[in-house]
This record gives sequence, C-alpha cells and structure tokens, in this order.
Amino acid sequence: MNNIMLDIETLSTDFDAVIISIGAVRFDLSTGIKGDTFYRKIDKQSCVDVGLKINPETVDWWMNQDEKARQEFLSKSDRISISDGLIELSEFILKEDFVWSNGATFDLVILRSAYKACQIDLPWEFYNEKDVRTLAGLVPEVKENEPFVGVKHHPVSDCIHQIKYCSKVYQSLGI
Repeated sequence: MNNIMLDIETLSTDFDAVIISIGAVRFDLSTGIKGDTFYRKIDKQSCVDVGLKINPETVDWWMNQDEKARQEFLSKSDRISISDGLIELSEFILKEDFVWSNGATFDLVILRSAYKACQIDLPWEFYNEKDVRTLAGLVPEVKENEPFVGVKHHPVSDCIHQIKYCSKVYQSLGI
C-alpha cells in the first residue's frame, strides 16, 4: 500500500495556518483496504512559536461545529509540538508514497508551510501529491451517495471517508 490519505484540522484557511491535528491513513486505492493509521493532536502555541497563524473567523467556525468536533478542538490533552508531530508524520510516510488530500490548495500546502517553518524536510516527493477533489469530480455521484461515518472534522474520520469514495470512483473508472 503506497497511498496515504492526509487530513489536517487548522485554525485558519491560509497557507501558514496553525495546525491543531494531523491524520493519515495508508490505503490501497484499487480496493479501498485501509492499513496503518497516524493521528496526532498538535499544540497550537508551538505552531504560533514557529510563525504559523490563527484566523479568528476560523476559530468562530469551530465553535459552531458538532459537539464531538468541538471537544476534539478544545481538548488540551495529548497535544505535542508541531515539530514533533511533523517528525512523526515523516516517519509514517515513505518517500515513494502517493499523498492524497482533499483539495490541491489546502492540506498539503499548509503541511508544506509547517515543514518549512520547522526547518524539517518534506517526507514526500512533490510529484506524488494527489488531489481527492479532482478524482471525486470525475464521478461526483459516488461522493454524494457515500454516507459519512465517524466524526466530521476529525482527521482520521475524514481520511477514512475520503478513502471510501475515492476507491469507489477509481473502481468505477475501470482502470
């Protein structure tokens, strides 16, 4: 399995956003079978300390989310520094892995910015970045009909949901 679905939760939608959690799930695109899972909650102050930013509108958005999502957002337990989180994510990802995210301009761009701010090498090759939205847009009814299971805006739940519909789209293309 050389595909990794990545999802992050942030306190801004800009490229230099504070990251509050990182999730990643290894998977097989052709079957949807999931492998190892990575999940870390990140200390927001450690992000601010390396120059990442908070957007008040995004914080307000979080306060209007489902109770389970808010609990995860507000919880202070089990948080690690952004540097430690990125180092551990780097240990999870192999250089030859394809890394997927929902949108070409969000998760991977913000992670790239965080790696740079922390002066840590990016663990994947730029040419192995894959966009969930592009794939899902090829057969949009697959995503529309895929029920969400888990907690929305929890990075692992989001990864698993994205894997389910990406694999179904891929299978429907007969590739």
